[in-house]
Amino acid sequence: MNILVLDVIQHSDVILASGGIIEKQTDDGIKIAVIHRERYGTKWCLPKGKVKDNETLIDAAYREIKEETGCDVSLVRFVATDAYKTDKAIK
Repeated sequence: MNILVLDVIQHSDVILASGGIIEKQTDDGIKIAVIHRERYGTKWCLPKGKVKDNETLIDAAYREIKEETGCDVSLVRFVATDAYKTDKAIK
């Protein structure tokens, strides 16, 4: 997974984040966990957050998911990357 971001890690205007899609099979079908970020109004998103110094993307994903949902998870596979520009940096 780290190979995908090696080209941008050296740039100071890039903020790395990591997270995941948490799914659970129930009698009613698959449920997906989303987070309501009150800081941003009515925004709903997947659990994620900034990678700390000397932390891998995988370690950051586990930590952020636990912090934001309380769930202990198993990472199954890599899904995708996303990037967008903010006023201050590329995330």
